[in-house]
Amino acid sequence: MTDAALSWPLAEAAPDLSIVSGDLARDDGLYTAVLISLFTDARAGEAPPGQTDRRGWWADALDEDATGSLLWTLEREKATAETARRAEDYCDAALAWMVEDGVAETVAASAEWI
Repeated sequence: MTDAALSWPLAEAAPDLSIVSGDLARDDGLYTAVLISLFTDARAGEAPPGQTDRRGWWADALDEDATGSLLWTLEREKATAETARRAEDYCDAALAWMVEDGVAETVAASAEWI
């Protein structure tokens, strides 16, 4: 599977399309697929406390295999072990399609506070 490649310079707040010689770069690996899976906002069952937006892509309502993760719901959470565990769970769920589609044998996320 070939995707338009994304890159995420450390100084930037979000990934961007990679351009090589004036054309979109391609990614045949997992890097871009992982970025899209983790950092696209999945629709939340309920909006996080203090928010009304459940986010997500409107077409996910029509598809069981929703794109993205719920990492965005942790944005205002305290830096606790429980929050890190939830982040790991959200990452595992967002990447599970890779195992189901045979792209990867296993996926395992780990989170830590820096």
